[in-house]
Formats: sequence, C-alpha cells, structure tokens
Amino acid sequence: MRALFLSTFILASAACAESMEPITPLLWRRGAVEETANDLRDVSRQSGLRRFFIAGPGFNEAMFAPFATNLYAEMGREIGEIAKRVSADGIEVGWWCSPSIRYVSDFAPIEDAFGGRSADNKKCPLDSAFQDDWAAKVKAVVAAARPRMIAIEDDYTLAWGRGLNGGGCFCERHLALFEKLYGKRLSAAEIDAAFKNRTGANLPIRRAFADAVRESLCVLARKVRAAVDEVDPAVRICVCEPGLNADKDGASVEAVARAFAGANTRPAIRPSGAIYGAQTTPADVPGAIAHTFYTLARLPKDIETFYEADPYPHNRFFTSASQMGSLMSGAVFAGSQNLLLYCLQYLDDPFEDPGYASEFNRLKPRLEAVRDFNLSRRATLRGVRIVWTPDAMALTRGLGGGRDAQLAEEAFILSKFGIPYTMGDSGFAILAGNIVESLTDEELGQILSGGVLVDAPAADLLVRRGFGRDLGTDVKLAGGRLPVIREEILPAAGLKRRGRDVNAFYILSAGTEGTVRTFATLTPHEGAEAWSRFSGVGGKEVTPSLTVARNARGGCAAVMATSLVGNRSSGLLNLRRQEMWQNLFRKLSPNAIPVMALDAPGVWTLASVSEDGREMMVMVDNLSGDVRECLSFSLSDEWAGAAVSRLGADGRVEKGEKVSALWTPKCVFAQMQPEFFVFTK
Repeated sequence: MRALFLSTFILASAACAESMEPITPLLWRRGAVEETANDLRDVSRQSGLRRFFIAGPGFNEAMFAPFATNLYAEMGREIGEIAKRVSADGIEVGWWCSPSIRYVSDFAPIEDAFGGRSADNKKCPLDSAFQDDWAAKVKAVVAAARPRMIAIEDDYTLAWGRGLNGGGCFCERHLALFEKLYGKRLSAAEIDAAFKNRTGANLPIRRAFADAVRESLCVLARKVRAAVDEVDPAVRICVCEPGLNADKDGASVEAVARAFAGANTRPAIRPSGAIYGAQTTPADVPGAIAHTFYTLARLPKDIETFYEADPYPHNRFFTSASQMGSLMSGAVFAGSQNLLLYCLQYLDDPFEDPGYASEFNRLKPRLEAVRDFNLSRRATLRGVRIVWTPDAMALTRGLGGGRDAQLAEEAFILSKFGIPYTMGDSGFAILAGNIVESLTDEELGQILSGGVLVDAPAADLLVRRGFGRDLGTDVKLAGGRLPVIREEILPAAGLKRRGRDVNAFYILSAGTEGTVRTFATLTPHEGAEAWSRFSGVGGKEVTPSLTVARNARGGCAAVMATSLVGNRSSGLLNLRRQEMWQNLFRKLSPNAIPVMALDAPGVWTLASVSEDGREMMVMVDNLSGDVRECLSFSLSDEWAGAAVSRLGADGRVEKGEKVSALWTPKCVFAQMQPEFFVFTK
C-alpha cells in the first residue's frame, strides 16, 4: 500500500504497491467474437484498461420473448473464445449476468399480497424449479467461458416488480418461510396490513417478513454458488447492489454477497450510485452517491467494493466526464476500493468517445493515493452525521413516502453549505423527515444525548414517541403554510455578516420557493434560545423558526419550524443560513466537524480522519458553477496548527505548510475538478 509520511512541512509518498484496475462492462453481441476481441484490444491499447465484463445475454435477448434453450451455453462459448483471443494482450474477461431473475420463462413469478404477479418476468427465488434452471444456466456459462469473475445484475431484488405495490413476494413459499421465522402462520393480507398500518405491536411481523425476503434471495444465491463450485470454486461473484431496494429487501446486500461468494472466495459488491440520463446537475452529485456512502460505511472491510461509475447512456451528450470524475472521487474518498467503470457504449464501436476513460486516467494517481490513505490509516469520514437505517425501507416497504429521498436531500444541503458529513454512528446528527419512525428508543436516546438538528416532521415524531422534553420546545405541526412574510436571524446565532433577514417566500411557487412541505409552530421551554424567528403582517412574531436547547441527557437539540427534505428554497439556501448552521454545529459539537468551507455556495467538502486521529485527508470539489480563485475554510481547534499539503496530479504530496484556524489553500478550484489535501498534527 502507498505509505504517506509527513515531516514538518512535506508529505512524501512511496510508490503505490497496487494499481487501481477497474472493471469495464460492454455488451455481448451474438456472433461478434472477432469484433469484440478487436474492440477490447483497441480499448485496452488506448486507455490502459485491461479488465472487462461482457454483459449478457441482455434484456433484448432474454426479457421480451422466449429464447433458445442453448442461449446461455452459446454465450458462454463465445465469451470463452473472446477471452482466449485477448489473453496474450494481458486482458481479463469476466461475465456480467444480465438479466438475473427476469428472463422469460414459465416459472413462478413474484406476487403481491393480493395475487397480482410481476409484469416484468421477475421470478420467485424460492421456486425450486426456477432455482435449478437459473443455476444450470449460470453453470453452463462458467463451464464454457471460465470467467475470473461474474457480476449479478442489480435486478436481483424483490423490492420492485412492474405492476406490484411496495415490493416483496407474498406467494405460498414466502409465507411458509415467514411462518418459520415468525413462528405463526399469517395470510398475505395480514402481513400487508401490518406494513400499511405500522405500530409497535406489529413490528415483529414486519421484521420477520423483511428477514424472509432477504433469506429467500440468499437461498437462491447459495444454489447458484454450489453450481459454480462444481465447475470452478475459484470463480468470484460480485453482487450489484440495487440501491435502496437492497434496504427494502431486509438490508440484504451483505448477506446476498456472502451467499454468492461461498466459503472459498472473497465477497464483492458494487455499491450503487449511477446517474442516468444526467438527471443530476453538478450540485446534485453528492445526493446521487449518498446511499453509496452509507453502504461503504457499513460493509466489513473483507468485502471488496467496486463503485458503480455509470453515466448511462454512456455518452457525454448527457453526463460530462468531469461529472463522472466528481462521482468517482467522492466514492473512493468514502472508501470504495475500486470501480466498475462504465466508459463504453453498449454498441458496436463501443469506444467512440474516450472521454470517461481519459477522466479516470487523469484522476487515477490521486484516486490510488486516496484509497491507500483510507486503507493504511483505517480512516473514516468525519462531519455531520446523516442518520439512516435500512429499516426505513425494510420495515415500511417504502410505503408512506419520502424515505427514498432523505439521504440524498441531506447530502445535497450539507454539500451546498460546505459542511462535511458521515454515515457513521456518532457525531453531530441531523434527524429529518420520517426517519424517526424507523429508529429504536435506544438509538434516539443516543442521538439526543449529543448534538442534533431536527426538522419539523422529525420533531413531531419525536414528541409522539415521548422525547419532547429532549427538544426544549413544544412542537405543533401547522395544517398548511404559516402566514409568514419575514424571517429574521437573531443575535444568539452569532452572525458576523451585516444582513439578518432571510427570504420567506414560502407562499410563492416561483422557482423552488414553494418546496417547503411542512411547517410547525415552536413554543420554547425555559432556558431555550431562539436563533431565528418568523414574522407576519405588521411584524408580529408567528413562531421561532429555530430553537436551541440543552437537555437532561447532556445533549443539545436545535429544532426547525420547517421541513428539510425537498426544501430547495432560498429561505434555506443562502450565505446567512450557511453561517448560521456552521455556528450551530461548532457550538453544539465543537470538534465533530474538522473543516468547513466559508462564504461560498456549493463547495463539496469531505474529511477522512485516520484511526489514530493524527492525519486527515480533505476533498474539496467546487460544484457551484463558478471558478473559485480563493476559498477559505475554518478548521476546528483539533486541526488548527496542523501541517497541510496538496495532493498533486501524480498522486504525490506537494510541499506543505502549517495553517491556522483559517485556512486558505493556494490553488484555483475549477468546477468538478476535485482537490485533495493531507493534514498532519
């Protein structure tokens, strides 16, 4: 591994012991053995990439009409022949099993609670006949192709199936497995009702069903693993995480990966985080990989991770190479060890546009240095804790709305404010939306014993759960929008800037002003401070808009009178609010947030601290749209006085200097051109 050393002012790096070698998928084209082999040679020669997945049989071949019984064996033979032809060029070829459980067949489909069946051919993993059939197909490919690794398409999930409501499978096989886990037979309608009318009393029902879904996926995975072992026990299988659907499947991704890995191979997971059709602007990049961060924070280190660097449809009329660079940088910074690099089009002449591969190669030395810092230092992200649990999906089946947006929305806001964040289990936290519903009393007590920012919907749920005293204010949800025409930041917030008013155009629908979904009135308890307030006509106060109070647990809670999830209004996103939040976080948890970007919107800032607490790497990625020739950052007391050095384009650390609590790097920050810095005490 790359070792990083710091003298007083210079951080020097040894040569990287292991090159980052991503795996690149391309589509299987039946009969195009020579053409594909030539394509792989051309791609490898031009880009240096040497590991590939050939994805097949493909949705067009297997999902929409019956296909020949020998299709998989034929594909295996062709992949094997391609691999032989390019092996002398140092090129490795694996197989991407796509689709997985959605190919056309007469086997049992997944069912909803009322007998509705999947309209997209998704099959029940507990159907023994289907198990035998799919395992035989996979075995046939392995026997013919001898791939070094297999990837399982991210349709390997029961969380969705076209035409079904809420996901899961309620067939008789799943009901029998549920009975085994729960200890009592229930009908599909009774289980479904528990999810739609959630109570503490029916929590065991919901948990047992989530466990049954996860176990059913593992049962099939073990069957496939056994079939592969009959041919070659050394073949690895990588699971492509289906994002939040894996959470809905009972937090399944690790269990499924271990089932596919078996006893003889290292588990591998592709954490999700693609952007399709460039639906994300640069500012939305952090939200696009928020769940990636959560997965990486939770997976044990024996599992190899390949971030889903996928800008579908893989041409720069949609997603720019710079945008891909930001996504890759964030994912590796958060702990991904490698990449699945989707830099080829699923067409003939797949390398028509080399832009994505060129961006990877430009960043590669720095990505290797970041990866090696994380591994050798056992470093973890530090900053505001975004609270998430897979139970938010697994125990609700996503019913009730909004859960799938919470991670992305909080990452979006914090990155806009230049505040680093983490998905870890400690530190200053944000509770927003309906996440409170999915946390235990013990978890909530632990969060409330530290510093926490709570939005209006979460505060209401905390009151209903019996935690109202810990908030320092009474909370009453408004039936609609409050009659607000002004918001004023009060002296307690400690702003240095002159302006105190904040836009309160919540009654308007122009642009993003109408995106605040929920309002509440706050009545502070004795000893609580109001940091801002809403006023109506004539200057009459309507309610404090942010209160701050210590509680009996030793923690400190800040409560908002508005919702955060979906809030893109100028009443939230502005320089005054940025300073207010940064002051709040410093006050409530002085050393939890090591670095923050000052007086600038959209400066995505992340921090990763070594296990011994002596070194920190910081990523700064300007997502604002403007070139920033001068950016300043505030450092916590813990890092003021540290030596800081910039990571050069070659992955080596440049000459550094000691910095004070106010740090102004001597470099220009162009848009979506991440910079990395190493601090040492």
